[in-house]
Amino acid sequence: MREPTGRSRGPFSSRSRRAFGRRIGLGYVLHHISRMHPLRKALTLIILLGVLALPALGAASAYQDYEQLKSLGQDAIHHLLNAKDAVLPSKASGGSSCSTTPTASPSPSAGTTAGPKAGPPAHPTPAPTPTGGGSGSGDSTSGGVTSLPDAAHLATAQHELEAAQQEFRQLAVLLDQPNPTLAFAGSVPSLGSKVTTVRQLVYVGDDVSTMGLNLLAAATPLITRLHAGALATTSQPLITTSEAAQLRAAMLGSVSLIADMESRISQIDASQLPVNACQQAEYTHLAAYLPALSGLLSQAPQLFDAAVWFAGVDQPRQFLIQTMDTTELRPTGGFTGQYAAVVTNGGRVQVSSLHDVDRLDYHEWCGSCGHTAPTIYDWWPFPNFGLRDSNLSPDFPTTARLVMGQWQTENIPGYLAQNDAIHLAGSGLDGVIAITPAPPAQILNITGSIAVPQFGETVTGANLITIIHHYQNDPDAIARENAICPATSDGPLGTRRKCFTQLLEKLIIARVRSLSLGQLESIGKLLLQDMQSKEIQIYVTNPQIEAELNTYNYASHLDTQPGQDALMVDQANVSVSKNTPYIAMTMNDNITLDAHGGATHQFTMTFVNNVGNHYVDGFTTFRDYVRIYVPAQAQLRDANGFDTGNPVCWVAPPWHAGEGEPARFAALPACNTGSGFFPDGSLSCPPGAWGPGPRSFDSFGGDGHTDMPVEDTGSPPNLTSDVAGRAMFGGFVVVPNSCTSRLTLTWYVPNVALPSRAVPNGAPAYTLDLERQLSTYINVTIKVTPAASVTDMVNLPVNYHATLTGNQVFIIPRVSARLGR
Repeated sequence: MREPTGRSRGPFSSRSRRAFGRRIGLGYVLHHISRMHPLRKALTLIILLGVLALPALGAASAYQDYEQLKSLGQDAIHHLLNAKDAVLPSKASGGSSCSTTPTASPSPSAGTTAGPKAGPPAHPTPAPTPTGGGSGSGDSTSGGVTSLPDAAHLATAQHELEAAQQEFRQLAVLLDQPNPTLAFAGSVPSLGSKVTTVRQLVYVGDDVSTMGLNLLAAATPLITRLHAGALATTSQPLITTSEAAQLRAAMLGSVSLIADMESRISQIDASQLPVNACQQAEYTHLAAYLPALSGLLSQAPQLFDAAVWFAGVDQPRQFLIQTMDTTELRPTGGFTGQYAAVVTNGGRVQVSSLHDVDRLDYHEWCGSCGHTAPTIYDWWPFPNFGLRDSNLSPDFPTTARLVMGQWQTENIPGYLAQNDAIHLAGSGLDGVIAITPAPPAQILNITGSIAVPQFGETVTGANLITIIHHYQNDPDAIARENAICPATSDGPLGTRRKCFTQLLEKLIIARVRSLSLGQLESIGKLLLQDMQSKEIQIYVTNPQIEAELNTYNYASHLDTQPGQDALMVDQANVSVSKNTPYIAMTMNDNITLDAHGGATHQFTMTFVNNVGNHYVDGFTTFRDYVRIYVPAQAQLRDANGFDTGNPVCWVAPPWHAGEGEPARFAALPACNTGSGFFPDGSLSCPPGAWGPGPRSFDSFGGDGHTDMPVEDTGSPPNLTSDVAGRAMFGGFVVVPNSCTSRLTLTWYVPNVALPSRAVPNGAPAYTLDLERQLSTYINVTIKVTPAASVTDMVNLPVNYHATLTGNQVFIIPRVSARLGR
């Protein structure tokens, strides 16, 4: 019969009845034993106690084995940390922050199955911080030490890694083939998770020690030679071809080991690690760093191959270096007035003295005489086209190929060997490097100031550019150079106005060669940043290496990616003057997108000549060749403000007020400068400032002394681009001192926005890539107005106003991207 709901079945609950039953059962057994024969009773009690004690005894044995494994594991980890400290001493203390007294390696308990355990042999441990001298191995720039390990430290690291590897592998055997008590530990809840964690940690430790041994063996020859100085002048190679191959193989092997480490670490419960707090912090740091290290090593073969190629490990490499004067703006960032040679061989670097470019173009033999610019650059105004003129394209690979062709034309084998131990052999250039004054200034910030005793000057990073311009442009300073410098400083002809710069370069190179490795590392990081900002531009003839440079944004290519809008304004100051710093420039681009995926640009650029009464080396009138690079499909609709070359009137410049009209311009009317005669605003000047004055000797009528007429403005005369994948609108802009010139252009670019199918899948609805010419600081205003009728485009305009100091990308997102779909 069913009991009533909610009522108990008896006087006890089921839980109480079970407990009562256990008490009744145990009491019954003991009562029954007490009634047995004494001998039988004794045997029964012994058996019962044995059965009850077996689990406790097994757990105790398992715990003892676990503690022995833990001790052995801590010893192995201690060896790893010792190895790390031998190779990479702690900056704070010179030793490991986790340094502890090594635990004695426990003996395996009876009955365990393991390979032979050899205790670590006695091995002298050097001081954790090797001293660094002038050889380039020490550093104190960061308040600590980041020095290279010496021979003793390398030996210590190898010993510690071998000991760690041996102990990790012994642990692996114990864990993979456990004895019964250790196997029992895995079933004990409180120990099972610890055993699992230890097992994965053991495999990680074996990976780390194996990787360390492989890399250490491959890198030791290189590290040993670096102690003599990374830039030491010696015939011994820094690294040989076979050593480079071994190091590359070790890097490749590390990739698979790190992949295994990442997989195992993902299975480790950090709270179960049998290590102290400091060692757990080391583990946490390693675990967090592994993804970045894995990504780096996956790229390592390509980067390593590039480094080996640049270092001339397989064969010598030779590069032409051109220094750029940013006060005379040219397409790549400045006038290339000096050059040097860099030769790498077996990792060793040799740098020649700087030379005045006139040494090749004009002095002793006229290497440029009779040469003209390539046809596509027929706007270039000067005859005798030479190396100094050849950086004519904003796309650096295009410029570099032009430079190398001119070098082959002008360079006589053995010619540069005069007065210089390092020179480029023949015409076999491996690349071209162009440098603005910014990187040398940054290097001086690391090396400290450099004294030039012959001139009584102390040069710092802050005054470098000013003091170089002083000695190259100021007449009194040039007179000092002519008096101080030997006539053979850069050839017997002409002034020695670049002697100070050349002497300073030698002093900087000498100082850099004496730097510690840590300081050289700081310089290396700065140079990589300068490559990305294009203060250093590099082109190499090896297409694979050039592609790698481009992949990592170290190559100065003009972007030609299809399916997006683009704009780049490039200038060439042909004023024969260092007047660029006194020209204020603004740029305004108002872009309207339409319902068909096209973009209409209404573009304005102004140039204000603020030379005034400032002294400049050269003419005060600013003559600039301006090129506007846009997507290949762009269509020019209207333009004004470019110099047409057609004279409209003549007026004397302010410094020749009252001068009579030259005979060659007698047919021209006098300029009515009172009210102005450019109603379109393409050129405006204060009264009396309209006359541009003379022009340097050029191919278009300049003779260096005749005051030139005012010329009309109009559309750009040049629509032929020198960069594949880009259209171009180009022409001269002439701005007399104190005047303002204004360019206005309208062009249309189809298929750069949605709904055009030319926009790549996954790309924003519209992208504008605005690229900056190196050494320019233009105030830029960009406005992009989306097409309201395009439903896949976010209908929010772009508004940007700033001084352009680097490339900028502007986008109108897709609606789907905004909604997270």
